[in-house]
Amino acid sequence: MLVNVYTMIFQLINVFILFYFLKRFLYKPLGDFLKKRREDLKSLFDEAERRKIEAEGLYKEYQAKIKNAHAEVRSIIEQAKQEAAALRQELIQKAKQEAESMTAQARGEIERQKSKAVSEVMEKAAELSVMIASKILEEKLSPEDHRKLIHRVIERMDERQWLQ
Repeated sequence: MLVNVYTMIFQLINVFILFYFLKRFLYKPLGDFLKKRREDLKSLFDEAERRKIEAEGLYKEYQAKIKNAHAEVRSIIEQAKQEAAALRQELIQKAKQEAESMTAQARGEIERQKSKAVSEVMEKAAELSVMIASKILEEKLSPEDHRKLIHRVIERMDERQWLQ
């Protein structure tokens, strides 16, 4: 086996030239491309991480808002219940006052009707008494005595002595 030194040197020079061209036209652009790709991926991962942190912050914020909204809803419901209870008490009070007023009016009306009925009864009784008395005493009473008798009966009816 003979080795030719010139061929070997020529091959070594070819290998070095090949390495030089590979490095210059393949490895360097490929390395730059891979480096740029790594940087792009790193920036994408950093952006994704930033957005993830931002999303978690927003999620926590919305959770807090939801809790506050629930608390506010409960507060509004409680306030509405209190207002309804106050309104119910007010309506009950008004109804009681109206009932008392109507009762007082009814009692007043009953008293007026009672007084009117008593007056009418007394009037009729007086008329009947006078009529009975005049029939009994028709021959014995003069018209002047008749008037005096009627006036005395009316005065007694005003005093209500005859009812006692």
